[in-house]
Parts: sequence; structure tokens; C-alpha cells
Amino acid sequence: MKRPAIGITLDSEPSGGYSKLPWYALRENYVASVRRAGGLPILLPHEPEQTEDYLDRIDGLVVTGGAFDIDPSLFGAANRHPTVTTKDRRTQFEWAVTKAAIQRNMPVLAICGGQQLLNVVLGGTLIQHIPDEVENPLAHEQPNPRTEPGHKVRLARGTMLHEICGVEELAVEVFLKWWKSPEAHGDHAEGWLYRSAVRKALDEWRSQSRRARFEALFRLERGSPPTPEHLYATATEQQRVRTVLGGLKPRDGELLLLRAEDLSYQEIAAALQVNPHSVGSLISRAQTAFRKEYLKRYGNE
Repeated sequence: MKRPAIGITLDSEPSGGYSKLPWYALRENYVASVRRAGGLPILLPHEPEQTEDYLDRIDGLVVTGGAFDIDPSLFGAANRHPTVTTKDRRTQFEWAVTKAAIQRNMPVLAICGGQQLLNVVLGGTLIQHIPDEVENPLAHEQPNPRTEPGHKVRLARGTMLHEICGVEELAVEVFLKWWKSPEAHGDHAEGWLYRSAVRKALDEWRSQSRRARFEALFRLERGSPPTPEHLYATATEQQRVRTVLGGLKPRDGELLLLRAEDLSYQEIAAALQVNPHSVGSLISRAQTAFRKEYLKRYGNE
């Protein structure tokens, strides 16, 4: 079967640092996530005039994040906060390609700063500097490492994100300078900018072809709950698996999901920054945690 081509927008930097000339940049995990989900990653340079040509060649679009801001004039702000920094060429391109993709009804996944842009493209606004307008805000530049959760978010019932993730609360990392103005989208503002929730939705639950991998992964001992072959027999049991995974420690859930992707121990170790020799025992403990969590939630039913 032909892999869907997924366009991924790039960040850009002026000369200096990596190169004496201007350069594009992209974190490897964007490409790896698309590949694991079954797509063919296609990187998109900032050429607004070639927007339609790009879209003719791709099947879906990922709008990435970056350490810059959306020009406040694009959402009608009268003032510009002193901390605002923009990348006008990048924003011009991402605006054009996102708007055109939506008009084509093409799947769009916007992440972090990409979600801020998507919000503005759809008519929303942004708070430019959270501490100036929100009393006692959460730290949107988290002090702990960005590979660790910064705080929890709630997913609004009835939304697609809630349906896909199958949980009402997620621990996420966050390093956001801006926030979307809640009046633009009412009660659905919660969870809007959280890239890890969206990435989790994309990576974990889009492909039903992973059923066999989960069946192999979550084989349970005699006397334990039903095997995943039975768990997947009904929509209710599918939801149970998702709920149990969501109740595990973030590292345990990540280990099981990466293993379900048929990644090698070396690849898992690189993704989670752990010793390759410890991956086997970590997965075993994660599987045990899955069994215990399932028994705790559903063992008496």
C-alpha cells in the first residue's frame, strides 16, 4: 500500500551557529513520528508562492513549533509586546499552506507554535504575554527538562481529542510563551496548545493495523484479565485499553507504545534516553504495571 505523503513545515534561522549562511532546521522526532505512523515525511521549505504545488503532492500537513511568535497584527492586536519576536517569511508560508490545506479539507496536525498559527488562521486571537493578563499562571517555560511532564491538562468531553486519547487528564510538557485567548473557542480552549496530547493521539490510535502488535505486547498470564485479542473484541474494551495506558506512569506508557511500534531496544533507548541494556527490564515492569492497572480498574467485572 502506498504510504501517504505528509508535508512537515521547517524552522528557519539566519546565518550563524550551524552555518555561516541562512539555514532550515527540524527536530528528528517530527520525521520519526510520521514514519512510525505509516507516512512518508516530506519537508517543506518556506515558499508561499509554491503552496498549491506542495499541496498537490502531499496527503496531509504537519505545522511545527518554534521559538518565535505570531505577528500580533495578524489577529488584530493594536499593540505589540516588547518580548515578541517574529519570523515573517516562515509565518507567511505556514499561513498560506495551512489555510489552503483547510480549504482542501486536507488533514492538518498543528503542534505547539503551529497550533497558535492554526488558531489565528481560523479567526482566533492570542495573549501575547501570559503573566501580564493571567493571574497566578502556570509556568509556561517549565523549569524541569522538556522531556519530562510539566503539569497536567484536562481534555474536554465531546471533543475529538478526548475521543482519540480516551482519557480526561494527561501529564504534558509545556514551553509556551503565548496562549490562545479562550473567548475565541469557549469551553474547548482546554488542551488546545498541548502538542504531546496531539502527538499521542496521532502515534497511538490512528492505525487499527496495530492490533496484532498490541495482542503480542500485552499477553497476560493465566488468571489475568482477558488477552488483548479479547480486549479488542468490542469498542468498550478498546476504550479500556486506552484508559489503562493513560493511567500508567508516562514512562511506562511510552515504553509499551514504542515497543508496539516494533522498534528495537536501541531505538527505544535512544528515544527515551536510557541505557539500551535496561530496556528489556523496563518493558517487563511496564507490562506488569499494565496488568495491575487493568485488574485494579476492571478485574471484578
